Amino acid sequence: MKPGIMVHSSASLPILADYCFMAGRFLLGVLTDLWKWHEDEPSFIQDNRMRSGGKAVLHPGFQLRWTNKTTIAADDVLKWAGFKQILRKWHRKLAKVSPEPAVL
Repeated sequence: MKPGIMVHSSASLPILADYCFMAGRFLLGVLTDLWKWHEDEPSFIQDNRMRSGGKAVLHPGFQLRWTNKTTIAADDVLKWAGFKQILRKWHRKLAKVSPEPAVL
C-alpha cells in the first residue's frame, strides 16, 4: 500500500454514509437561510437580531470588523445590500472552481 492511501473497511461505510447525510442536512439549512435572507430584507434583519431585556441585540456574525464588545452598534454590522453583494461574490467564486456548471 502506498503512503497516504487509506483503505476503509466495510464497517466504516455506514459511518461515512451517516456523515454525508448529516453534512448534507447542515448545508441545506445554511443555504436555505442564505437564500431566504437574499430574497427578503425584513427576514435578514429579523434573523440577525434577538430580543434581550426588551431591546434588540445584534448577532456578532456579520460584523464588518471583529470586536469582542458586549454590545454591537448597528453601523458595525453588514447591511442587507452588502450581504447580497458578498453572497454574489461567493457564488461567483464557487462557480469558478466547480468542475461542472451548476444545473438549477
